[in-house]
Amino acid sequence: MGRITFRVLTALAQEGDDPDAAYPLERRIRLGDGRTVYVGSGLPKTWVETELKPRFTVYSDREGTDPLVIVAQRHDQLVALASDKSEIAVFECPPGRGIPRPARSILPDGVSFRAGRFTIPTYIAFALLWPIWLVLQVIDFFLKDGEPSLWFPVRVAWKSNSARFGVSALKRLAVFDRFKFRPAMMDERLAFAHAVLELQMRGW
Repeated sequence: MGRITFRVLTALAQEGDDPDAAYPLERRIRLGDGRTVYVGSGLPKTWVETELKPRFTVYSDREGTDPLVIVAQRHDQLVALASDKSEIAVFECPPGRGIPRPARSILPDGVSFRAGRFTIPTYIAFALLWPIWLVLQVIDFFLKDGEPSLWFPVRVAWKSNSARFGVSALKRLAVFDRFKFRPAMMDERLAFAHAVLELQMRGW
């Protein structure tokens, strides 16, 4: 079963403030197959909506002509919508203050994906291997292309309700700060939405 790896990068200051951009760029998603998609704030410019409070939109282009997934608050629900406004998923968010990371996403056909806040093996491994992590931090600082270097290796795995003890549909890799998903199990649009929401919630 094929897997695709991607990394969510924070937009540079000059990119986010570009007055000629089609949307305020917040992040770039760089996929392992060479593609790049873009995360902008707000709704697509062609949308005129009164019931949606936008969180972000993922576009396949910087021109804003091809929105892939729109994440917004609709009444009391956080939803992911396709470019034709059809529903991709509804997110269940735990109660609490701040920006919660969804505890579960539910597809229209009833399939759902759930993830905990962390996995115990991650913290055990980090306690044993933190000197290696520190060395990787230093290397990462010199190799990155202007991206923030500080990160903490928390591993999160999203699994479907039918595969609680099986392979994960999407996971955040512990050491390499990357996401990896299985297209046969999760739509890439939902994977992008989960990844951005995860980073918004954690703040890094």
